[in-house]
Amino acid sequence: MTEIAQKLKESNEPILYLAERYGFELQQTLTRTFKNYFDVPPHKYRMTNMQGESRFLHPLNHYNS
Repeated sequence: MTEIAQKLKESNEPILYLAERYGFELQQTLTRTFKNYFDVPPHKYRMTNMQGESRFLHPLNHYNS
């Protein structure tokens, strides 16, 4: 997931293409998995990071509540 997150930050490659490249049969599967990992869907992650925010750089399981 972190590699996909990096690609979302660095490129404008469509999420569908990223899903296919990383072995997801459906874009929805990637979106659901990504959201479970980062607590934000891929398109929102990309938009947030394009605005210079870095609060989503690490998956949720790296933080203790």
